[in-house]
Amino acid sequence: MKNFTAISVVLSLTLAGCSSVEREPVQPVATATQTEATQTPEPTVTAESKPELFEPIPPQLATPVTWENLLQRADEIHAINYNDTFATIERNAPIVESIIVERSYFRGPNLADRHYVELASWLSQTDALYARSVPLDSQIFLMFPFEDVQWAVEKLSDSEVNHPQYRDIVLNANRTPRQGVRQNAVPGLTPGRFDGIWLLPATLDGSYGFSGLARKEAAMLYHEQVHQHQQAQWKDENLNGPNFGMGRATPCFIVEGMATTPEFVLISGDVAEYEGFVRDRVRGAYTSDPNTRDELGNFTGYSPLTEEVTVEFAAAYLKDSFAENCNSGLQYGLSYSLGYLATEALVAIKGYESPMGLLTLMGLNDLSWDEAFENIFEVSWDEAMPLLAQYVSLKSMEYRN
Repeated sequence: MKNFTAISVVLSLTLAGCSSVEREPVQPVATATQTEATQTPEPTVTAESKPELFEPIPPQLATPVTWENLLQRADEIHAINYNDTFATIERNAPIVESIIVERSYFRGPNLADRHYVELASWLSQTDALYARSVPLDSQIFLMFPFEDVQWAVEKLSDSEVNHPQYRDIVLNANRTPRQGVRQNAVPGLTPGRFDGIWLLPATLDGSYGFSGLARKEAAMLYHEQVHQHQQAQWKDENLNGPNFGMGRATPCFIVEGMATTPEFVLISGDVAEYEGFVRDRVRGAYTSDPNTRDELGNFTGYSPLTEEVTVEFAAAYLKDSFAENCNSGLQYGLSYSLGYLATEALVAIKGYESPMGLLTLMGLNDLSWDEAFENIFEVSWDEAMPLLAQYVSLKSMEYRN
């Protein structure tokens, strides 16, 4: 979710595999620290040299999807998105081998062995997906069941973690045995770095429509890891405050739309299963109730979308995505469904990495949304938005009627 202070909370859902240098065993050990190869060299920015602008790589198709034929090819978009996700992982695998992200994994004393068995492998897949964007620097993962909450609180003060200020987040996420997933930047984040800290619960309910524990954990991890990479595009700034970095100017539709692709693609066995996840998400579209936010900004109440998703409705939603504090509005919940549809259309035109490329141009290169969008998609946002609204309406009508 779009709440991006250094110790603020981001909730949602989200999986993955690429080899990396000196890979530690996949199974994390209770208090062992592992260093993995997963970070591209950070670009040096001086007054004389600005980083090169991001260059998108469109899907390799005999006939490309364009703004002119997007609606005529609407039935192909899911398959193009699915295939280009895996093509991106394969293409970027060599880059991953030259990247370093320091990662520490800590398993609670009562965490069953079956939880998060493939965590390192999942992370290596997302590393490949975003290997050409501004990299993460480090991540800490605390995995534990509800009965280990005190262990997690005490672990924060250990020299291995050393973030006791994260205590309130731990307690807020673990008020009941249902627990909550949290991924954040560490408290007091240093400009020039993005260091993440996670709480991974042993209890994930079945509300997300995924069968099997590993799939649920993987889907959640894939989704939330996208948010970590998104925020890292602004890591040269001071991110220790509300509405800094990504929270300042990024439309809500793309924040959750980007995170939904790997959440669905990487746990699907084929295109048909992936399309089924998308259909169910759009069919079950919901709005979030701004009156039910807790003290850390997380929604606790949602309502099913009852309105027909006309072109006008879709256009209004996309416009609302640019509103200040759009993450606090009624429409934010639609970012997981309608926002996803708009994002997958962008992917079909300019490739899986193009939405993250928008954020890279905005964060690293200091471009506005309009400048970044036209640089990558070769049309203005004002020209593209009505076409995206038509696509969102078309697929929504198909799935919801």
